[in-house]
Amino acid sequence: MAHKIFPHRSFQEIAPGLWQLEGSLHFPLKRNMTVVKLKSGGLLIYSAIALEDAGFAELEKLCKPEIIVVPHPFHVMDLAFYKQKYPQLKVLRPKQGEEFNGVRVGGDAVTALNDPNVTASLSPGLKNPEVHLKIKVAGGYALAVCDAHLRQVLVCHGEPLTGNTQAALLETAAVL
Repeated sequence: MAHKIFPHRSFQEIAPGLWQLEGSLHFPLKRNMTVVKLKSGGLLIYSAIALEDAGFAELEKLCKPEIIVVPHPFHVMDLAFYKQKYPQLKVLRPKQGEEFNGVRVGGDAVTALNDPNVTASLSPGLKNPEVHLKIKVAGGYALAVCDAHLRQVLVCHGEPLTGNTQAALLETAAVL
């Protein structure tokens, strides 16, 4: 049976080396996929959304996918689809060895992510922790967050994301 691909928009560049794509589902809920260019030249995909051929051509024009970060267990619908298309993809989540839709998590996102411009952290206090990404961009940082914070990419220019700044951004995102 063919994998269901829902309508989605084109990639929008948020900052050099950082893109976001908005997709839909069969019910009225939007979802976002974030793509980050890694220092290695490959791509990190955060919260993967299945694409049709034209969408994959657009993605591969950016570079070759290298890592998928599954921010939360609710974000695995398209994981096997990506792993089948890109068998070399490294799948990261808080717990190495977890399995989703037949795809085994290859590493802990917080410790296995090895890029000087991207770090992962976990949202505290949740039964299933969400992985958040702090991404260095020109002039500051971007923060890719998940469901607890409305699937946003927030950009903070001119100031590193310290614990207080990150907490303030997450609090702001929670009320958007």
